[in-house]
Amino acid sequence: MCTSLQLKAKDGSVVVGRTMEFPTLMDARLVILPRGLELHSYAPDNKQGVTWATKYGAVGIDAFPNVEPTGYYAWTDGMNEKGLYVALQYHPGTAVFSSPDGVADDKLMSAIHLATLTLTTCANVSEVRAKLGEVVVWPFVLGPMGMAPPCHFVFHDASGACIAVEWDAGEMKIYDNPYGVFTNSPEFTWHTTNLRNYTHLSPDNPGVITVAGQKLAPFGVGQGMQGLPGDNSSPSRFVRAAVYVATAPQQADAAAAQHEVFHMMNNFDIPDGFSASGEGVGIDDVTYWTTISNLADLTYNVRTVTDSSYRKVALADLDFEASAAKSVDLPANPEFAPFPGL
Repeated sequence: MCTSLQLKAKDGSVVVGRTMEFPTLMDARLVILPRGLELHSYAPDNKQGVTWATKYGAVGIDAFPNVEPTGYYAWTDGMNEKGLYVALQYHPGTAVFSSPDGVADDKLMSAIHLATLTLTTCANVSEVRAKLGEVVVWPFVLGPMGMAPPCHFVFHDASGACIAVEWDAGEMKIYDNPYGVFTNSPEFTWHTTNLRNYTHLSPDNPGVITVAGQKLAPFGVGQGMQGLPGDNSSPSRFVRAAVYVATAPQQADAAAAQHEVFHMMNNFDIPDGFSASGEGVGIDDVTYWTTISNLADLTYNVRTVTDSSYRKVALADLDFEASAAKSVDLPANPEFAPFPGL
């Protein structure tokens, strides 16, 4: 399970939040990709697929750093120095990638490399659309999973443009995403249609009514949101995220929007045991990390299941002229910091 959302400030600044849930941390690492690297994806029989040189520096999280020997670019989310952001999110039961039959190897791409392809070659959503038209995403089997990971993607850029990308019966589909919200199955258009079931929700508290001559007042503030789904299913999280974004006061700038997204993402932090699979301990969904990507200030902020403080990565401070990728462990400090001033 994953939840992502976008908030846009009055000055046009864009901030994107995303949670990552899975039954395992998957040896995930923070990775920095500099400009000028030669990278490739795969075609069937482990042949070389799409090849490309990185044009833009990028930072993100590789959930599968030990899967393939070329290393550290099977990203689940990340952003680049131009303010483009992408998230790979789980899409079980719906995602059916294109067949590789009859397609030249140099056009074929694994879904687990699509985030880094677009981040390192595209500056905005418009360029992503063009790049997606040049490749064919096929069902590359990821070793540890024993299957092609069923997934879909959401892209945001610094202007606030947002698209959702999915595969249905072998066909890639690209949708404008005016809500800036994304979760998991079913397909994106189902979620947007489902929002019509919640048009009665309001941030305003209902007024006093009279029944049998008696005035009945709400117990307190918040009853305008009665009926907002609170479970962790993908449809419910999509609705909650859309409502949070729709009702949030527009913040002045990137810093203020980032703090607002911080509070929103807290509502999608799933503790251990709350979303049990029913298949045994150790394979339940837990929020292993959350990222807040400030596409205006170009910062990528990460907190993990064992470190509750966001750790900031300022892209301006990264060496995108390096000769190789750099990877570091995700933060894992389980201790609470001392209260300042005491």
